Formats: sequence, structure tokens, C-alpha cells
Amino acid sequence: MLKSKRDRGRILTASGLKKLNEALQEWSDRNNIRGTLTEIEAESGVGADTVSKIKQGREGADLSKIRQLFAAFEMTLAASDHRSAKLEEPENLDELDNLPPAEDTATSSRIVKIFVSYRSADPDRELGKELETALSAIGHTVFTAENNIRLGDNWFDRINLFLQECDYLLILLPPTGNQSELLTYQVQQAKELQDSRPDRKPIILPIRVGFPLNAPLNHDLRGYLYRIKQREWKTTADTPIIIEEVVNLLAEKPAPVTEQTEDLTQKQLLEISSDEIPLPAAEPELPGGTSGCRFSILCRTPAHRRTLLSNYCAAQRVN
Repeated sequence: MLKSKRDRGRILTASGLKKLNEALQEWSDRNNIRGTLTEIEAESGVGADTVSKIKQGREGADLSKIRQLFAAFEMTLAASDHRSAKLEEPENLDELDNLPPAEDTATSSRIVKIFVSYRSADPDRELGKELETALSAIGHTVFTAENNIRLGDNWFDRINLFLQECDYLLILLPPTGNQSELLTYQVQQAKELQDSRPDRKPIILPIRVGFPLNAPLNHDLRGYLYRIKQREWKTTADTPIIIEEVVNLLAEKPAPVTEQTEDLTQKQLLEISSDEIPLPAAEPELPGGTSGCRFSILCRTPAHRRTLLSNYCAAQRVN
């Protein structure tokens, strides 16, 4: 039986993605619209699901649909703009001799999945869109709530799916007053997934937007992001610097995770400074009667709980 020539396993190359994203951005700016999947579907006639697959580099897009999408935005689809989703199967034997060295191709470098989480208000949205465009252009798969959650979708189900699928959670942190429960929920879920996986994914990359590094996070985020390095975005002049750092970081293979024992010696307990201990969400409570003492403390590991309990008990003995 002859194999069907209809190819539903096409994805865009890095150059094809860059060409498409630039055309979509120009179209959005020209028409003063957001350029959502629904708007792209209305303009091109290509279904929103298919557009999402094409933009994210997911397998399953029909070549005719990719060509139709390009034509709708006045582009011609070149042979170098797309390829088979199966890298190990060249379309003809001649391609084996024409493939560039692995280190010189965007598709052979480390391609990862990133969930870029940001508010719908600027400057967060503007920075988030620029990160999305830059990362998609070099072949990474990028999830955003704006592009990948449609009308009628269950918001939390979709967020959970993004977190389960992604290798990195790139989260833009607004000042404390704008830190929503949904933002905190995303970080909490990412931390729980990390704790349940040997590869500790998704890796959390926090960027503070107009939010100084020395300004306090809310109680929950302070605990979840304990000891996680953060970056600060102040003005648009910082955007290319942030993008370059993120791109370089994603190109590197994460260092292997080594399990650290949570048991601390008495000497280590005494050496821990108060600045290194997560702040409590509430003051320690000592109810009357014989029910004993109980703590309402934001702690993320048994070691933190033991440390706080030890310090508290030591203070009680001194008093």
C-alpha cells in the first residue's frame, strides 16, 4: 500500500516560527488588537486549535493549514520554514548529507516547554509577550494563559495541565498588592510537582516586574520561593537583558539534583540565622489547658519546622 502523501506531522522550523510570529505581531499592532487565537482564526480561516499547534511547534498540523495560515498574513511558506515532526526520519536520503552540524541547528539544541505566566496588565503583559515571542522563535514550546485558555475552558484544569507538561515555570511577579491567589496557586502547584518528581520539574524562574528585590513577597510566596534566585525588571531597557539571560539559561542542561538530608546537628541549628528561616504566617499560639502548644507557621520542609520548634523551645527555656 502506498503511503498517503498527506502529512499531518509538520512543524515549523526556528526560521518559520520567527517569520510567523513577526507577521502576527505586525498584524496585531496594525489593527490595534491582541492577536488572540480566535482573532487569528477569524482572519485566516484556520481553526484556533490548529493555530495553537502551529505556534507551539506541536505535532499534528496539516501542511495545507500551515500554508493557508502563512498566506493569510501575506507570507509564502518556504521549504526551510517547516519540517517533519520526526527528526530521526528525513524525507529523503539526500537530506542526510545536507543536515548542518547538530550544534549549529536550533532544533537540535535543547528544546524545552515553558509556561510563561503574567498578568493581563502592562508592563507585565508586554514583557510576557516579548518573552513568548523570543522563546517561540528559537523553537521552544511556550504556554500562556492568554493564548492557550479559550472561552469556556476550566481555568484551573488548563493551568494544571501547563504545569504538568512544562519544564520551566517563568513567572512574572507584580508588586505585593497585585499578587493574586491564582499566581500563588501556580507557584504552589509547581512546588508540589517538584517534590513528587526526581527531575524536580518544573523549574521556577521568578522575575519581579516593577517590584524591587528587597521588597517583601506575600507570606505564601515567600515560603514557596524560599532560596530561589529571582531577577528584577525595572524598565524596558531591561527587557533584552532578561530575554538573553532566560534564553541562555534554557540552552543549558540543568545540573543534576542532589538530595540533601533534612537532619541538622545541634551546631548547625545554632548557626542558622533568623534571616534564613521562613517568616511565620501567624504568631505561635499557646492555648490554655493540657492540649499542649501548636504552631501556625508557613514552613515548606520538616527541617524548617524542626528548626523553628527548636528555636522556640530554646527561647522558652531561657525565659
